[in-house]
Amino acid sequence: MERNLLTPKNLTQNATNPALVVEHPMGAVKEQSANLYATKMAERGFVAMSIDLPFWGESDGQARNLVSPDIYAEAFSAAGRKDGAAKSTSFGERGS
Repeated sequence: MERNLLTPKNLTQNATNPALVVEHPMGAVKEQSANLYATKMAERGFVAMSIDLPFWGESDGQARNLVSPDIYAEAFSAAGRKDGAAKSTSFGERGS
């Protein structure tokens, strides 16, 4: 799963910070909307991760553009795990 991690400028590394995961609407990818919402939430103090759902955008999977609520639920659960690298940026900057 491809994802971007956006953090507030005043992030305290060793503290507990509020966080959320933002996914794109059907027919879109993270760069079209989820990054915008994640950026706005980082500006408001949240650690925000924008993700491409499985089978969409830069994420792997076949058949492309598959709609699968069960797999999407697992993607949200996996988004917060340390089993994959996220592209991290401070708010206002976007990962490439």
